[in-house]
Amino acid sequence: MTTDVTARRLAEQSGTEVSCGWCTTKGWRSGSGSGWGLIRERLGADPAVAEKRMFGGIAFLVHGNMAVGVTGHDLMVRVGPDATDAALARPGARLFDMTGRPMRGWVVVDGAAVTEDETLGAWVAEGGAFAASLPPK
Repeated sequence: MTTDVTARRLAEQSGTEVSCGWCTTKGWRSGSGSGWGLIRERLGADPAVAEKRMFGGIAFLVHGNMAVGVTGHDLMVRVGPDATDAALARPGARLFDMTGRPMRGWVVVDGAAVTEDETLGAWVAEGGAFAASLPPK
């Protein structure tokens, strides 16, 4: 059996899409039981939650404030400035930086670090709670 990392590398080289756990080489699957589906489950059926295409992926917003997002194989989480250092101490987390200017209050978690439902759920809960604490947009 080919490992997820090997499958991803082979797929990237060949330009094909290969399923690897809860993601695909072209991003997370959107169906039930997938990364996106698990995020939807964790955020619940709250009408304040919306999905929007952002950063080449999909973002989940609470009252118009981004809580979490998916880009490629990675999970973006809005944790807030006060929780940044603690979030960065967790496995697979790094500071969010798409423009060369790191953004405190946001982290990116490597997809390999959120393959367990419990870990993904904890990140989603943290991002959802912070976004819910902000004034609606």
